[in-house]
Amino acid sequence: MNVKIDEQYVFRVLADLVRIDSVNPMLVPGATGERALGSYIAGELAAASLEATTWEVAPGRVNVVGVREGSGGGRSLMFNGHMDTVGVEGMEEPFGARVRDGRLYGRGAQDMKGGLAAMLGAVKALADGGARLGGDVIFAAVADEEFGSLGTEELVERYTPEAAIVAEPTDLEVCVAHKGFCVFEIETRGRAAHGARYMEGIDANISAEAEIARVVTASASKELGRPPSFIGHHWWEDAALIAASGAETVIVGTKGGGIHTHEEWVDLDSVTALARILADSALTYCS
Repeated sequence: MNVKIDEQYVFRVLADLVRIDSVNPMLVPGATGERALGSYIAGELAAASLEATTWEVAPGRVNVVGVREGSGGGRSLMFNGHMDTVGVEGMEEPFGARVRDGRLYGRGAQDMKGGLAAMLGAVKALADGGARLGGDVIFAAVADEEFGSLGTEELVERYTPEAAIVAEPTDLEVCVAHKGFCVFEIETRGRAAHGARYMEGIDANISAEAEIARVVTASASKELGRPPSFIGHHWWEDAALIAASGAETVIVGTKGGGIHTHEEWVDLDSVTALARILADSALTYCS
């Protein structure tokens, strides 16, 4: 069964998500956090006939989860994405959601409201198409990925899917590994620079031969007209926590640029392409 993505819905939702301030207050004291964005997403999940649950992981910080229950006998799959963003200092229109030349600009457009919009487009398509799945599809929008991963730490205590797709940006390639992190608090003098550098070693991650990796690769190949590349990320993502909970986990997400800079953008065509990959993956994996 093929599902049809409502592209205008995806674009509208993406613009709405970017217009809602969800800056992480652990990064910018006094920032709004995820509550308003979570309320919006819960409404969209309900409209797609998913049973939505919202709970606080800290004051004013929420997770939102929607479940499309399967008929039984199939495997469960989670779509995971974070709602929080970094700060907006130096940005002219951080919440403008301005569109130009096939790109939508604004804080979080690429990291990762483009992924959230694709996730919503995918679950809406499954609902609109009347897809009959054996296993559950779990939509999880979480708090605090940009700082301490409070949201996903609590998420994995409540939900235990057999596999997960994290919709972080990958340029539609399939990411099967990323770095961990350790935090130290020190005082020093100098000029700040990014700490992530490629190092020699072997990461203890998610296998490219895992069933969910095979499924996503097949879905991405249909969308791209070629097999996607297997890549690794040199930064932290919540995928590590989901994988540690026992779920086979891969990362696939949108194209774009300017993450954490003064001009962030996401490629609109890649958002709808991601929605098709997610929906197709669910149809195959959860059957």
